[in-house]
Amino acid sequence: MIILYELHWSHYCEKIRWALDYKNLNWKKISINAFTKKEMKQYACTQSRHLVPLIFDEKTKIAISDSSSILKYLEETYPDSPSLFLNEKNNLIYQYLIELDSKLGVLARRLGYTQLILEKPTILAKLFLSNIWKGFFNLPLICRFSSMFLAIILIKRFRLELNEELNLYEELEIYLIEIAEKLKLNQFLINNTFSAVDLTLAVYLRPLIIVPFFRDHPELRELFLWQKNLLVEYKRDEKLLYEVLIEENRKKYHPVRRKIKKNIKLHGFLENVGMTIDKTLAAFNDHESIWTWGILKVPYYYFFKIRQNKLREKFPSEKVR
Repeated sequence: MIILYELHWSHYCEKIRWALDYKNLNWKKISINAFTKKEMKQYACTQSRHLVPLIFDEKTKIAISDSSSILKYLEETYPDSPSLFLNEKNNLIYQYLIELDSKLGVLARRLGYTQLILEKPTILAKLFLSNIWKGFFNLPLICRFSSMFLAIILIKRFRLELNEELNLYEELEIYLIEIAEKLKLNQFLINNTFSAVDLTLAVYLRPLIIVPFFRDHPELRELFLWQKNLLVEYKRDEKLLYEVLIEENRKKYHPVRRKIKKNIKLHGFLENVGMTIDKTLAAFNDHESIWTWGILKVPYYYFFKIRQNKLREKFPSEKVR
């Protein structure tokens, strides 16, 4: 039995659920407390902090975290199960996974959380706190204030106030268009065969489904259709909780869209990430320390800075998406 410690809405955790199912392995999940992570404290921390996903394999008595490392472990430990690494292309696939973790995975999380904060921050409490203290945080007023606190924590953790300054929407836009062009030529990214790379791409697009800048992008429609078809084919969750909740909110209020910038100068965020992972051979993560003096600035970021260049509009246009 393989035990998966997870936060269900995490695209990194969804990646492991899908892989375990694809490989027909016997597993169960344990949803953790995102703040205390007490469920995982029995295992040695291989990074600066305990992060999900983490698996414990009762057969080998091995605990391992980091989603791509987990996929590699499953491939090597259970070679008789269906392969996600195409056998002879193991190194190529693992390198591609590290790239997707570091570039798409990181930015999709940042921009997805930003979208929730801008449109319906109370969704954060429903994700992080709904099962704590017998639903105490679901009470309307408590939910509102706890969601504001969670938003401040997320802004500080992932430096969401830098999204516009670093032009991260445009950086990711260019990266995704390149991937979309590749998939116009082939059904899958490597050797035209379904692999861990396609699985990872599909789940890392998940947070961007709620971001109109990407979801309504004319050059990315086929990419999101490719993702949808893949999720259906492999019987994955049609929608995660935050997708359902934000869709319900959009029945009453227009989505938060972004003014389209033109003639901008990119800061090379993804290029720098690429150089970092080439040197370290490990995935880049954008976790920052929360409890520093810088947190005093975050209320300003929450009420003003992350809202720059944003507005509520029902439909996309040439100037807004």
